[in-house]
Amino acid sequence: MLDLDRWAESVDKEIRQEQESRASVREEFIIRRKLIEGHAIRLWNELIDEFRARCDAFNSLKGHPVIVFDQSGVYSFTVRRDGGIDTLTGTYDPVTNFIGVTARSCRLYESYQPQVIASGDGQVVLASKNDRSYACSEIAENCLGPFIKSCLRANI
Repeated sequence: MLDLDRWAESVDKEIRQEQESRASVREEFIIRRKLIEGHAIRLWNELIDEFRARCDAFNSLKGHPVIVFDQSGVYSFTVRRDGGIDTLTGTYDPVTNFIGVTARSCRLYESYQPQVIASGDGQVVLASKNDRSYACSEIAENCLGPFIKSCLRANI
Protein backbone atom coordinates (compact mmCIF):
# COMPACT_ATOMS: atom_id res chain seq x y z
CA MET A 1 0.00 0.00 0.00
CA LEU A 2 2.94 2.34 0.52
CA ASP A 3 3.70 2.55 -3.17
CA LEU A 4 0.12 3.56 -3.86
CA ASP A 5 0.28 6.24 -1.17
CA ARG A 6 3.50 7.68 -2.63
CA TRP A 7 2.00 7.58 -6.11
CA ALA A 8 -1.14 9.43 -4.93
CA GLU A 9 0.98 12.04 -3.11
CA SER A 10 3.13 12.50 -6.20
CA VAL A 11 0.12 13.05 -8.45
CA ASP A 12 -1.44 15.41 -5.91
CA LYS A 13 1.83 17.38 -5.68
CA GLU A 14 2.00 17.74 -9.49
CA ILE A 15 -1.59 18.99 -9.59
CA ARG A 16 -0.90 21.60 -6.87
CA GLN A 17 2.25 22.78 -8.67
CA GLU A 18 0.32 23.20 -11.94
CA GLN A 19 -2.42 25.12 -10.17
CA GLU A 20 0.11 27.40 -8.46
CA SER A 21 1.87 27.97 -11.77
CA ARG A 22 -1.40 28.92 -13.52
CA ALA A 23 -2.31 31.25 -10.65
CA SER A 24 1.09 32.90 -10.93
CA VAL A 25 0.69 33.39 -14.69
CA ARG A 26 -2.80 34.89 -14.19
CA GLU A 27 -1.49 37.21 -11.48
CA GLU A 28 1.37 38.38 -13.70
CA PHE A 29 -1.06 38.99 -16.58
CA ILE A 30 -3.31 41.09 -14.33
CA ILE A 31 -0.36 43.13 -13.06
CA ARG A 32 0.88 43.78 -16.62
CA ARG A 33 -2.64 44.70 -17.77
CA LYS A 34 -3.05 47.21 -14.93
CA LEU A 35 0.34 48.76 -15.71
CA ILE A 36 -0.59 49.11 -19.37
CA GLU A 37 -4.01 50.57 -18.61
CA GLY A 38 -2.44 53.05 -16.23
CA HIS A 39 0.17 54.23 -18.73
CA ALA A 40 -1.51 53.91 -22.13
CA ILE A 41 -3.32 57.26 -22.14
CA ARG A 42 -0.17 58.95 -20.82
CA LEU A 43 1.81 57.51 -23.74
CA TRP A 44 -0.90 58.61 -26.18
CA ASN A 45 -0.80 62.17 -24.82
CA GLU A 46 2.99 62.16 -24.96
CA LEU A 47 2.81 61.05 -28.59
CA ILE A 48 0.40 63.88 -29.39
CA ASP A 49 2.78 66.36 -27.75
CA GLU A 50 5.71 65.02 -29.82
CA PHE A 51 3.81 65.39 -33.11
CA ARG A 52 2.58 68.87 -32.17
CA ALA A 53 6.09 70.01 -31.14
CA ARG A 54 7.61 68.80 -34.40
CA CYS A 55 4.93 70.54 -36.46
CA ASP A 56 5.57 73.76 -34.51
CA ALA A 57 9.34 73.42 -34.97
CA PHE A 58 9.01 72.92 -38.73
CA ASN A 59 6.64 75.88 -39.05
CA SER A 60 8.97 78.02 -36.95
CA LEU A 61 11.88 77.13 -39.21
CA LYS A 62 9.88 78.07 -42.31
CA GLY A 63 8.61 81.29 -40.69
CA HIS A 64 4.97 80.57 -41.48
CA PRO A 65 2.46 77.72 -41.09
CA VAL A 66 3.31 74.94 -43.53
CA ILE A 67 2.09 71.95 -41.54
CA VAL A 68 -1.17 72.09 -39.59
CA PHE A 69 -1.63 69.95 -36.49
CA ASP A 70 -5.23 69.39 -35.40
CA GLN A 71 -6.35 67.37 -32.42
CA SER A 72 -9.83 66.51 -33.60
CA GLY A 73 -10.79 64.69 -30.41
CA VAL A 74 -9.42 62.99 -27.35
CA TYR A 75 -8.50 59.88 -29.33
CA SER A 76 -7.36 61.26 -32.70
CA PHE A 77 -5.23 63.88 -34.38
CA THR A 78 -4.40 64.87 -37.94
CA VAL A 79 -1.49 66.60 -39.58
CA ARG A 80 -1.78 68.13 -43.04
CA ARG A 81 -0.03 70.60 -45.22
CA ASP A 82 -1.58 74.06 -44.91
CA GLY A 83 -4.06 74.18 -47.79
CA GLY A 84 -3.33 70.56 -48.66
CA ILE A 85 -5.60 67.56 -48.80
CA ASP A 86 -3.42 64.65 -47.71
CA THR A 87 -3.35 63.87 -44.01
CA LEU A 88 -1.36 61.94 -41.50
CA THR A 89 -3.76 60.53 -38.92
CA GLY A 90 -3.08 59.29 -35.42
CA THR A 91 -5.71 57.30 -33.54
CA TYR A 92 -5.95 55.68 -30.13
CA ASP A 93 -8.40 52.95 -29.16
CA PRO A 94 -8.91 53.09 -25.38
CA VAL A 95 -10.41 49.59 -25.30
CA THR A 96 -7.50 47.78 -26.96
CA ASN A 97 -4.86 50.48 -26.26
CA PHE A 98 -3.97 50.23 -29.96
CA ILE A 99 -2.32 53.31 -31.51
CA GLY A 100 -2.27 53.72 -35.28
CA VAL A 101 -0.48 56.28 -37.44
CA THR A 102 -1.35 56.36 -41.15
CA ALA A 103 -0.64 58.52 -44.17
CA ARG A 104 -1.47 57.30 -47.67
CA SER A 105 0.80 59.74 -49.49
CA CYS A 106 3.95 58.12 -48.12
CA ARG A 107 2.51 54.63 -47.61
CA LEU A 108 2.74 54.92 -43.86
CA TYR A 109 0.75 52.38 -41.89
CA GLU A 110 2.21 51.96 -38.41
CA SER A 111 0.66 50.44 -35.32
CA TYR A 112 1.81 50.36 -31.73
CA GLN A 113 0.62 48.92 -28.45
CA PRO A 114 1.87 49.53 -24.93
CA GLN A 115 4.01 46.73 -23.55
CA VAL A 116 5.58 46.21 -20.16
CA ILE A 117 9.36 45.95 -20.14
CA ALA A 118 10.51 43.34 -17.66
CA SER A 119 12.58 45.57 -15.41
CA GLY A 120 12.54 46.53 -11.77
CA ASP A 121 10.11 49.41 -12.26
CA GLY A 122 7.84 47.74 -14.83
CA GLN A 123 8.40 50.38 -17.51
CA VAL A 124 5.67 50.66 -20.15
CA VAL A 125 6.72 51.49 -23.72
CA LEU A 126 5.12 51.55 -27.15
CA ALA A 127 5.99 48.54 -29.26
CA SER A 128 5.42 47.96 -32.95
CA LYS A 129 4.04 44.80 -34.49
CA ASN A 130 7.61 43.45 -34.74
CA ASP A 131 7.93 43.92 -30.93
CA ARG A 132 10.52 46.69 -31.21
CA SER A 133 9.98 49.35 -28.57
CA TYR A 134 9.95 53.04 -29.47
CA ALA A 135 10.05 56.30 -27.59
CA CYS A 136 7.21 58.64 -28.54
CA SER A 137 9.79 61.05 -30.00
CA GLU A 138 11.08 58.31 -32.33
CA ILE A 139 7.59 57.52 -33.56
CA ALA A 140 6.89 61.18 -34.30
CA GLU A 141 10.22 61.60 -36.13
CA ASN A 142 9.86 58.37 -38.12
CA CYS A 143 6.31 59.17 -39.21
CA LEU A 144 6.26 62.94 -39.60
CA GLY A 145 9.50 63.35 -41.57
CA PRO A 146 8.46 61.16 -44.52
CA PHE A 147 4.96 62.67 -44.47
CA ILE A 148 6.22 66.27 -44.68
CA LYS A 149 8.68 65.38 -47.45
CA SER A 150 5.94 63.62 -49.37
CA CYS A 151 3.54 66.57 -49.07
CA LEU A 152 6.09 69.18 -50.06
CA ARG A 153 7.49 67.10 -52.90
CA ALA A 154 4.06 66.37 -54.36
CA ASN A 155 2.73 69.79 -53.37
CA ILE A 156 -0.41 68.19 -51.87
